[in-house]
Amino acid sequence: MLIDGNDDRGIDVGLYSNYPITNIETHIFDTYTGANKRQYKIFSRDCAMYTIDYNGSPIHILCNHFKSHGYGSPVANDKKRQLQAERVQEIINQKFNLTKDNVVVAGDLNDTPDSKSLKPLLSMQGLENIIARNEGTHGTYLNTKKQFDYLLVSKALSDKYTDSRIERGGIFNGKNTIESPLHQASDHAAVVAEFKF
Repeated sequence: MLIDGNDDRGIDVGLYSNYPITNIETHIFDTYTGANKRQYKIFSRDCAMYTIDYNGSPIHILCNHFKSHGYGSPVANDKKRQLQAERVQEIINQKFNLTKDNVVVAGDLNDTPDSKSLKPLLSMQGLENIIARNEGTHGTYLNTKKQFDYLLVSKALSDKYTDSRIERGGIFNGKNTIESPLHQASDHAAVVAEFKF
């Protein structure tokens, strides 16, 4: 399922599911007031929220792709990501109880865990950066040690955690079978987590 987001180039966020999708909400129309008193869209793409029915257990997945580091000033880009993180935090606080509801915030948040812009999300009580349980590097962007991609899961879901990993096989690194950056699946690795209900 995919909702057409705010990016004119067609860069969107969506969900593949083998289980029924029982609810969909978009946040492409969410706005904030700029210094010039004009209204601007908060999300560069969307914070699309999907609920799937996993054998009677609802799982709520908020799919995101925050503002990149390119195309704009670093200060403006950081501020935009912080506004996006604050809005996702607000949505979670309005709709969910992280100790009872199975919630996932997934996507390319385009900043590192120690960044000021992501602090509103990463400092939430009951929301865990699940890949941080793994030993070793958590880097997801190119061949760097920077984590830009996340699965943030609620306490209710983290209690069901069994395993996680970062799948880097689709990124060109000069050592694997991918022969050039043109052939790579993405310049971002996939964050994978498993849970047992």
